[in-house]
Amino acid sequence: MEAHTYRIQGLLASWTAQHSDTLSKEERKFLQRHSKDCTDPFPYFYLTMKVHKTPLKTRPIVSCSGSLLYALGVWIDDKLQPVARKQKSYFKSSYVLKQELLGFTLPANARLFTSDAVSMYTSIPIAQALREIARYLQRNRALFPDTPVNALVEALTIVMKNNVIQFGDTHWLQLSGAAMGTPPAPPYATLFYAIFEDTLLEEYSNNLFFFRRFIDDIIGIWVPTQPPHADTQTWNHFTSRLSDFHGLTWETQDRSLTTIFMDLTISIHDSRIVTSLYSKPLNLYLYLPPQSSHPPGVLNGLISGMIFRIYTLCSDPTDVRARLQDFWNRLLARGYTADKITTPFSKGIDNARNYIDPATPAISTEHVPNLFFHLRYHPQDPSPQVLQKAWRDTMALPPHSRPLATIPVYSRDTGEDVPFGIDRLIVSYHRPPNLGNMLSYRKLSNDTGPPVSSFR
Repeated sequence: MEAHTYRIQGLLASWTAQHSDTLSKEERKFLQRHSKDCTDPFPYFYLTMKVHKTPLKTRPIVSCSGSLLYALGVWIDDKLQPVARKQKSYFKSSYVLKQELLGFTLPANARLFTSDAVSMYTSIPIAQALREIARYLQRNRALFPDTPVNALVEALTIVMKNNVIQFGDTHWLQLSGAAMGTPPAPPYATLFYAIFEDTLLEEYSNNLFFFRRFIDDIIGIWVPTQPPHADTQTWNHFTSRLSDFHGLTWETQDRSLTTIFMDLTISIHDSRIVTSLYSKPLNLYLYLPPQSSHPPGVLNGLISGMIFRIYTLCSDPTDVRARLQDFWNRLLARGYTADKITTPFSKGIDNARNYIDPATPAISTEHVPNLFFHLRYHPQDPSPQVLQKAWRDTMALPPHSRPLATIPVYSRDTGEDVPFGIDRLIVSYHRPPNLGNMLSYRKLSNDTGPPVSSFR
């Protein structure tokens, strides 16, 4: 594996030197520092356990963070995302999709449909994808004047062709598909199919009232323009054409008045779209119990996040109220008391309403430097309020000493002493290891069993 390490290091150094003029000072520093500090050259393959499944099932994960190609992948992602967002079928989030759909008045014969790509990431042929994306970027330079096309295409080639994955004491070079676990994989997949998609949308423009895609998930509205028999033929031809691009396969659900897409249930009622939050029929709503040793902010985040989803994804106010009541009852059934969840519930509702219909414009405030006190959470530790008081009494505003913010410190920027300036402490928690950490190892130890190579 040393040969692969040296090869990748050489490719990175050569690319950085060749495109030095294209890179900003900050980008060069980021890439060089990461390459210098990298101690784990290759991504790790591991599994997470779906412990709620019977029989037990797993989800494969490739963790690229910290590997040799990670920094270059971050750079590619930064340059490729604006290109992917410019594609006709792109949408940012379920909320944006919902807002767009609610604005339509549909023909009486309009129907919804969805389509899913089969193993899209692993099915994308590397050579063809790099060729198609390079041609697209070269052909559309005028649309993306800030995109360094040559540097971007060469960087993509390095990442996609040199993804060596480590599993235990074995190493695997990925030969097909988008480089698993790398930051640019989503925009890479999005752009690759969008190149063909433009032709498809033009061919079926008379029938496709609406068409959007989130990487490997398509949502559309089909309007027949022919007699039933001819329309069925056109529809079948369209679904076949979806799979006409470099071997990618799409499974399309037939047209209907109601469909499920991502986390939305989308329906047509009286020529208008109605949306609601989708939940799986077997969802057990196993929220964190009140006995869980999680930082206090986790409950607030759980409640605020769920309320936000309800308000932003449900189009009917009656549905919103019903789902809020269900959420409240499920938290009570989980063991929470009403007095514990009333305040975060009220704040969550206020935040969600203000997001949808802001009462006042956001007020920009000058950035104030903070000091972060980061520690592992334990329920028996002093509370954040106690820590904040200790900070104020001994550091920020000591009764018989100089406040910390006024103490002079040397500034490299000015070459003079300036006030320290920090008078605010933020207590930041991270959780202790949980069951997932114990069952899902990035690095497999030979001390706990035979090496992976022995199973070949």
